[in-house]
Amino acid sequence: PHRGASSVATAPPPGDGRDEGGGGAPTAAGAANRTEQGPLPDAAPPPLGLDDVFFGNASVAGETADLRYAFSLPDEAQDFEPPLPEKRSKREKALRSYLEGLPRSPPRRFRGLSPWSVQHGQLYVDGWGRRRLVAPFRADAPLRVEAEAVGARNLAVGLTNQGRRFLVVLGYALPLLAVAQAPPGVSAAWRTEVAKAGRRARERGPTLAVLRERGAFLHDELFLRRVRPRRGRNTLAFELDSAGQGKERRTTLRLRFGRRYLPVQLPAFAGRVELWVVALGTPYGLDELRVSGRLASDFLERARKAVAAAASRADLARWRKADFASRRKAAEEALKPKAPVDPALGR
Repeated sequence: PHRGASSVATAPPPGDGRDEGGGGAPTAAGAANRTEQGPLPDAAPPPLGLDDVFFGNASVAGETADLRYAFSLPDEAQDFEPPLPEKRSKREKALRSYLEGLPRSPPRRFRGLSPWSVQHGQLYVDGWGRRRLVAPFRADAPLRVEAEAVGARNLAVGLTNQGRRFLVVLGYALPLLAVAQAPPGVSAAWRTEVAKAGRRARERGPTLAVLRERGAFLHDELFLRRVRPRRGRNTLAFELDSAGQGKERRTTLRLRFGRRYLPVQLPAFAGRVELWVVALGTPYGLDELRVSGRLASDFLERARKAVAAAASRADLARWRKADFASRRKAAEEALKPKAPVDPALGR
């Protein structure tokens, strides 16, 4: 018996419908009694929260979010958005169009599928594109990322902060096909530099790498450590943290290498950090992605307003689409040339 409860057995109340033998089986009289009382009312659905903004498995407490994507449902891919329109050179546009048009050789389990779709409990990553995790995070709070994938090459997670782009890559090995037949308009100097980078990557073999993107498929190598990725599942894990103020501010990325964490110094981060899943010409299946950090204030404010106005998760899904469309339109407007100001009209 429970503490404070009597150990003396009591008989069921009259009309409960259980026989006096104590077997506990409902009798016909009891069933009729319950029918006369009417069906039990349906339980009220739990109130919506910030967890419901995400299609993945989310736990949001205050500003802190723990997100987990196991890709057991196709809808989880909706938490990974295509890039917003941005200013690009004609060379980069032509090259990206060329690369995306190249034939792919996906694993058998992904044949017939488009990249960034979910199949067999994995997100299919291929080509040269990228997808942004819907929620940005604060740069002044610790951020932890862990990605598991089936594939031995180019498992890449991108970080964007204040217009700067970084890549954290397990099994980094640039394919040589990137400039084999580059389109017209690509300079010989650029073609030569990218070809050299591809040859260096092939000569040294797969590495655990931290890179800074400085142009169309050009990277500054901030950290390299040779690794031997397994043919099966591989894990890329790192932590990002910033400390200090002003000129003393420092941002450190700690890469998990076996049982150790290797520190890599990055330029100081401020504001918000965007996370990306990045394709570098090598197909793989992303098994799981886990992210923990403090959500960016602007996203948190918009999400809270949407939750307060929503009556169902379907309403939040519609808000997500409208929110992306709004941000896309704003990005397109920012790219339009501005009309010159007539000096006679003043400021």
